[in-house]
Amino acid sequence: MTTKEELRRLDDVGIAAWDRHDPDAFLNLLADNFEWVDDMQPAPIRSREEARRFTESWFTAFPDLHVREINRIIGDDSIASECELTGTNQGPLNLGDRQIPPTGKKITSRTTIFVKTENGKVKEFHTHPDALGMMAQLGVIDSSLASSPAESTMSREDLIRLDDLHTEAFNRGDIDAFVNNLADDFVWIDDVSPEPIRSRDAARQYAQGWRTAFPDMQVRVTNRVVGDDSVAGELEFTGTNTGELDLGGGNRVPATGRKVSVRGSGFFRARNGKITEFHTYTDNLSMMTQLGLAERPA
Repeated sequence: MTTKEELRRLDDVGIAAWDRHDPDAFLNLLADNFEWVDDMQPAPIRSREEARRFTESWFTAFPDLHVREINRIIGDDSIASECELTGTNQGPLNLGDRQIPPTGKKITSRTTIFVKTENGKVKEFHTHPDALGMMAQLGVIDSSLASSPAESTMSREDLIRLDDLHTEAFNRGDIDAFVNNLADDFVWIDDVSPEPIRSRDAARQYAQGWRTAFPDMQVRVTNRVVGDDSVAGELEFTGTNTGELDLGGGNRVPATGRKVSVRGSGFFRARNGKITEFHTYTDNLSMMTQLGLAERPA
């Protein structure tokens, strides 16, 4: 089994390879039977040639691209991380089945990454960029649809139980139980909310807003990495938009009656049985497209 120190080293090498635009160093980390799933690609990437083309397309689109890791959780054989991407769009952005001409605009965007390893190599690589926020910064969609960008006392089992309780409370619409999992000094950062959420009243209002917009909304954890005091999860949520959707900043969208199935991710850090930091990311571009409120760039 790969040790945690080896996982940290592998992650550091991968981030550094992207930051210095070295596709060979990045591809060398991939197992022979790897699979790369990216929210902005129409199908999984399973060959080195495809992976090279996709990687180099980012360096072409953003010649000054820089990647900075801002949060990381190391599991037994997995890594989950949050990264910040900055750069200037000076070349065409290739999104698989479509291409966006250069806009000359600068972006600051976040992405979440989940890695599963086998024998010291990356076997599964899942990337969840904030596509909606990036497209808004590039000016190719309506910017009103996107927002601007301790010592553990808990066991692994406690962290998993807290994660399950938090998800189950939301799924059954028990917002009080959902909010009760938050520490007194919590901060919740969500890529739709224009400001961090720091009070229980604000958290209750925000969570209830999603339940109002999607009364049958269900969240399913599809992948989970547990660290010393943290949990990261890849999520899938489904629901029917039968209520008004509040996008923050006074931007409200009437009910569309449409069903959605959207991927996302969440990170939380916990202390004494409560969540102190909670970061949530949703593939908002996919959601807006499914609701008929935005189109993927042609």
